[in-house]
Amino acid sequence: PEPSARARRLVAAAEYLWEVGHGQRAQELLDDAEPLATDRTVCARIAHVRGAVELSAGAPAIACTLLLEGARQVIDRNRQQAGKTLVLAAWAALAADQLDRIVDQILPAVAQLGGDEHQQLSVLADSLIAAGLVPWQPRREAGASPADAPARQDAPGAWPHPAFTWMWPTLVVAGPPRDDVPADEWLARSVAARRAAGTVSSLMIALANLAPAQASLGKWSAAVQTATEGLQIARETGQGAMAAHFLAILAVIAAEQGRDDDCRRLVNEALTAAAPHRLAAVAAFASWTLATLELNEGHPAAALRRLRALSVRQHPTAHSAIALLATGTLVEAAARADDLEGMRAVVSRFELWARQDGRTWTLLVARRCRALVSTGDEAERHFQAALATDGIGELPFELARTELLYGEWLRRARRRADARTHLHAALDLFESLGAAPWVERSVVELRASGETARRRDSSTLLDLTPQESQIARLAREGRTNREIAVQLFLSPHTVSYHLHKIYTKLGIASRAELRTVDFDAPPGDAG
Repeated sequence: PEPSARARRLVAAAEYLWEVGHGQRAQELLDDAEPLATDRTVCARIAHVRGAVELSAGAPAIACTLLLEGARQVIDRNRQQAGKTLVLAAWAALAADQLDRIVDQILPAVAQLGGDEHQQLSVLADSLIAAGLVPWQPRREAGASPADAPARQDAPGAWPHPAFTWMWPTLVVAGPPRDDVPADEWLARSVAARRAAGTVSSLMIALANLAPAQASLGKWSAAVQTATEGLQIARETGQGAMAAHFLAILAVIAAEQGRDDDCRRLVNEALTAAAPHRLAAVAAFASWTLATLELNEGHPAAALRRLRALSVRQHPTAHSAIALLATGTLVEAAARADDLEGMRAVVSRFELWARQDGRTWTLLVARRCRALVSTGDEAERHFQAALATDGIGELPFELARTELLYGEWLRRARRRADARTHLHAALDLFESLGAAPWVERSVVELRASGETARRRDSSTLLDLTPQESQIARLAREGRTNREIAVQLFLSPHTVSYHLHKIYTKLGIASRAELRTVDFDAPPGDAG
């Protein structure tokens, strides 16, 4: 065939191969196509596939360069191709901690296109500028400053693009849902669509978005299942960078659940996978997880040192965006280590970002951090403001942490009765999540307040019929009513009816609480 036609066919085959997870074979076809390609659109498609493969299996910094070069070839002739490639380049820049490239190179390029990609990346750039992660340059209204920029979470295009939600997960989960659909359900639809289409590479991206969304919403069991599936696919298709990301997600859930050995093993595996590819985001996220583990184990000074290193430019775990996201853990570690020097400036910077961003998670963390660096009535006002943050109920772990910190503050202020109210609320939430180290910390605080915490009594499990016990176990594993019905040859309505009876007998109100019940505990033991 004519060389240019052959090039188009080879590139098309490479694109399909990449979608079904054969990255190496796709690269081989691109090697054959490249000498034959004369059309700039075909060249841009080659760059897009190479960049996507490099991002998932290689170095994100190299991927960003490849993708930028590809987009520039078609920016004046194929808007859709250029926009798609530039969004992927932004994801690569985030992963590589090259945030200045988003503002200096990617955003000016996408501005030529207009449309949804421009609005999406403008939102991201504004967020980075407001957080002080990249220098601010007037790009729109003369004389404006990041602090003057309106919060844009309700704009039609403000919902972050799926390509970079995994790096900016809390912004997605804690933001207003599109069309009133919860974040995890919206992302689960994306997973289902890609699974139905038989894709692999885009399915992994969808799974990488869904897992942190589920975790942030307190659905840890579902998040573990999602991340485990993603990890398996990544390993089977040789996508080491994606595998490292899933390992990091699994590690942080293990830390919060008190599975310390699992956490350290997963962190080590993530760091081992991240090192050869210079995966700055994964290394920083893994280090943040180890700091969380140290904080849970009662070593706040060690956690503080590790978290401060995230902002040290030449440190192997440095990543400016991850350092920003870890501010809540940093300030809490500093407070517990009684080393708050410099923390007020850190909190002020985070508050500036939170005001511009306007989402639940950022506002909540900003208010909680301000409480931790304040004293007296001022501290209490900020704790109360944090607990009044709109949408806080959708983030049960963050709500529980805030209740615990406020309860600890009240106990130290010798207001024991007031403290117990918040400590009990924290304990109940942590138990429902299965956050073992945080449960223990809440129990210790309650004892210090002069009250012995009572844990759930699993003897009520004896009241369940064999069928109810079977349904309860399957629901505890995260199965839906429909899945349980298929497995037990029942109707979904029958399963729903039995679950209602189960909740009543166990004295609980939701599937989240069901996950904390120990079905293997001897009668009378604490659940």
